[in-house]
Amino acid sequence: MESGDQALLSSYNKKLNVSDVEKAIQITKDAGMKTSVTAIIGSPDETLESVCRSVAMINKICPNSVSWSIHSVYPGSSLKFDPMWYEDPHLSKESFWRLFDEGYKAKHVRDIEYVQRAWELIRKDLNPEIK
Repeated sequence: MESGDQALLSSYNKKLNVSDVEKAIQITKDAGMKTSVTAIIGSPDETLESVCRSVAMINKICPNSVSWSIHSVYPGSSLKFDPMWYEDPHLSKESFWRLFDEGYKAKHVRDIEYVQRAWELIRKDLNPEIK
């Protein structure tokens, strides 16, 4: 899924519509399978309103689980990449980044204060039945 904000998905150059995610989750649930989505926070164009749209979409489709990732810069990204970022001993020192899949291994696009505010919104508004 990555985001519940269609404008943000489009800016990632994803060939994915939010409505397609909704349909896919429903088909999967109808087949009796558990569902899970991945959501990314902290992209350069993201706003706290975008985060709220993602949470609202996740609450609407109600998957069994969500895997949260932090927007990070990797080789092949359209964002400037520097291989030395993976050698930076400071990347994993802040334990907060370990809340996210792979988030402590790469260069983050947004500062920790923004991501912490976004995480607070997520924790406050996400349906507690979704793990």
